[in-house]
Amino acid sequence: MHLTSLTLRNFRACRGTPVPAQQLDQGLGAIESWLVRRACVRGSTKTYNKLLVDLLEVLAAGQRDDVGTNTERFLKSQESPNTYWPGDAELKRTLEVSPIYRTMRRGRLRMILEAIEDHRRGWDLPRPMHEQRVVRTSCSIEHVMPKTGDVAGQSEPETSKKNAAN
Repeated sequence: MHLTSLTLRNFRACRGTPVPAQQLDQGLGAIESWLVRRACVRGSTKTYNKLLVDLLEVLAAGQRDDVGTNTERFLKSQESPNTYWPGDAELKRTLEVSPIYRTMRRGRLRMILEAIEDHRRGWDLPRPMHEQRVVRTSCSIEHVMPKTGDVAGQSEPETSKKNAAN
């Protein structure tokens, strides 16, 4: 997910006028969401270099006060299978059936589970429900994992269980 810092931070350094902090946060958040969602649904990364160049052109043509808004608008406008922004329904469906514990690199999986834990603690709300975020890379995150042991892709379908019983 290193593309995030490459894009807007480098853009910020290109010209003298600083990008407003809120717009920088909005733009970085949009890029992070786009990248993480595409990683979760195993979206192709083939055209990321072209997309980055196109995004920088859009940002250079726009006002610095609108960097975050323009980044979000640009990513939402992508319709190609190689660049679209996966929606909530697709993401949920994929995470419910995909064997992410076997297919995703541990660092990315941990990042996603820590973000889920932060969300459950209310850190995306004005008043969080917990006194601190998950301490990155040092806390156990097993309470986010399925309680039944029925991890997607690891359990047998009902039909094979019935056939084995007969």
